[in-house]
Amino acid sequence: MSALAEDTIFVRLVDIPLAVCIDRLERLGLREGSPAGVLVAGSKLLWVGHSQIQDGCELAVHLHRGAFLPKLGMRLRLLAWSSMRGMTHVELVPCRAVRAGGRYYAAGHGLLDALIAEFGREIGMHCELSEAI
Repeated sequence: MSALAEDTIFVRLVDIPLAVCIDRLERLGLREGSPAGVLVAGSKLLWVGHSQIQDGCELAVHLHRGAFLPKLGMRLRLLAWSSMRGMTHVELVPCRAVRAGGRYYAAGHGLLDALIAEFGREIGMHCELSEAI
């Protein structure tokens, strides 16, 4: 049985400014024009570029779901949620239809947890306000 499309999207709202999140990604070695990418929690992040529509950026992700499963192409979007409060909307969206199971959810949550920990390391703390949809 497969999950509905909206059930396969991971969304978090973090109490860290967007500029700090982007700076932390660059410190990890993820820069515009960098072909190699960066490994985080077993998944590979590749720079796609800044979004032209909203203040934010979008990254290509090859989500690692386990030893015998192919990596899944996804998009990681970082958007400024509130400039006054310095909050960032973090969203992980699959690029195609997904038959979601335990490994998929574990990999998605694990990747976001690792990324948010990296973002929080920059300022010494982080506050996660929402869970996956």
